[in-house]
Amino acid sequence: MEKDKIISHIQQLKFIDVEFKFISELLSQPNMCHQNCEEYNKVNSKVQMVHGWLEQVLPDHTKQYVLHSCIIDEDGTLKDITSWKAKAQRCRFAVDDSIIFNDQNKKEFEFSTEILGRLPLEIDVDNFTN
Repeated sequence: MEKDKIISHIQQLKFIDVEFKFISELLSQPNMCHQNCEEYNKVNSKVQMVHGWLEQVLPDHTKQYVLHSCIIDEDGTLKDITSWKAKAQRCRFAVDDSIIFNDQNKKEFEFSTEILGRLPLEIDVDNFTN
């Protein structure tokens, strides 16, 4: 099953705790992570945009992986510049260098990898417990 392959791939990545970092010169839009990072990169070329997975543990102990974009600043610090209103008890992020972002048609954003193909925007892990 594709879901199992994607989950297995994600779980091999290195996750770190992530917090939202307010950046005064950015008008960050909720749920627009790629666009927010892209716009910030236009005004600060020293940052690097990275794609990966936001890991959320929900109150019902369901784990959810959500495709997400963050920046790495000039000091090498990972920053999430997109405000999110997750119902999660905690969130962690893992950079996934295999993700390709495609917005050629400008109507639908597509995240994919060469191995796994097109990726779902979020994926739940069944029967997860802490």
